[in-house]
Amino acid sequence: MPLNLKSVFLNHIEAKAYLTTKFANSSLVLTKIECLTSKERHLFAALAKGLTISEIGRNSLADIEDVGVISCVNNLIRNHCLPVSSNWYEVENTTGESVETKRYFLTQESIEALQDNKLAQEAFKHVQTQVNARRVSKESKDALRLIRKRGIVGAMMRVATLYQPLTSRDSRKLESGLISLLTQNEIALSQGASND
Repeated sequence: MPLNLKSVFLNHIEAKAYLTTKFANSSLVLTKIECLTSKERHLFAALAKGLTISEIGRNSLADIEDVGVISCVNNLIRNHCLPVSSNWYEVENTTGESVETKRYFLTQESIEALQDNKLAQEAFKHVQTQVNARRVSKESKDALRLIRKRGIVGAMMRVATLYQPLTSRDSRKLESGLISLLTQNEIALSQGASND
């Protein structure tokens, strides 16, 4: 049966002491540790110890199950650029159905990189690049969905009502950006159709 976070570190103070010792040679990581919430620090310490973590109640194969894991891990990645990895695997839920769940971990390479200032900085930049790429991709999909649903004029009006006040210059910028996005999407769709 998986443990919970408190069975690994009694509290966030013990977790902080472990992290401070483990990453003593990396001032960048030590600075990040100070910015973490108690729960984030506790979770990061368990990950740094090489344990796998999953959300509670998922009959997981992880070393630790706890509540609030998903949002906490997302914060570690998005807000602190920590290189937390994950993988999907299938488990049986309490009703006997087969479901997929995620298990979170730090690779040994990531742990070693975080112990060195230069490598830690590279790891943070890599995670930040991935986070930005996901954000831009999501924003593009949202914009395209809005354009398809309401048309370009309707999309512009919707955006204008959400982000008032728009100057005429802002409105022209927005319109050109939406047209550019739509054009890129049409080109991608036509190329995809020609490849079929």
